[in-house]
Amino acid sequence: GVANAGTCQCQAKYRGDACEEEGCPFGKHKTTTECDGAGSCADGVCHCNAGFIGDSCSQTECPKNAANQTCSNNGVCDETHGYCTCSHTEDVVDG
Repeated sequence: GVANAGTCQCQAKYRGDACEEEGCPFGKHKTTTECDGAGSCADGVCHCNAGFIGDSCSQTECPKNAANQTCSNNGVCDETHGYCTCSHTEDVVDG
């Protein structure tokens, strides 16, 4: 970092009084908060709260089935909003 009036201005991804700590990525939703405010930072790695995923915890986890398959493997996850868009299948006609 660079000293300015007795305080350090840290380079990107570093923090602390002497820029001795590795910080975490800032999320795309809250640009001034490490781990997007949805997790905690330890040694430069975000540990996301339940329901959030990604390097900066800025993505929302989609629902999973009992087999831990996202969108039950029958759809696509919208990680921005945390919902599944189901795959379309052809109508099955009996008879």
